[in-house]
Amino acid sequence: MELTNFLSRLDGSPVIGYIFNGQANPGQWYEFDAWRVIMNVGLDAHLMGAQAWHKSAVNKALGFLSYAKTNNSKNCYEQVYSYGGAQNKGCAGEGQKAANAVALLASTNAGQANEFFNEFWSLSQPTGDYRYYNGSLYMLAMLHVSGNFKFYNNTFN
Repeated sequence: MELTNFLSRLDGSPVIGYIFNGQANPGQWYEFDAWRVIMNVGLDAHLMGAQAWHKSAVNKALGFLSYAKTNNSKNCYEQVYSYGGAQNKGCAGEGQKAANAVALLASTNAGQANEFFNEFWSLSQPTGDYRYYNGSLYMLAMLHVSGNFKFYNNTFN
């Protein structure tokens, strides 16, 4: 891409692709790294106390995934979504289910909370190709939902 074309995009118009390879803008996708966003909302609610925005964000995000599950012939919610819908990359795995379990710390929907918690709690420890990433999320989620995550605030005087 020429520099002049790139600079012309600084007018505030949306960028629809990476500068160098023309792939879809990652901001338009809900996928692997995005799972941690809802996990971080649950983490913040857990450590600092759930506020209205925590509850609203979690209820909406998990509500969408719950809706997607009931409207899917595979009876699951997908790993990857774009503005156009599910991307058929497979059903949610351990990492995504773990992230959603932490988000439940801010949920106010008991039925939804039971559904997502039971999905997480029945999982086995991740194995296979993506065991590092999924396992990291699984371990953090297990610490949170079991009440064993500790926050240390060291102050040095």
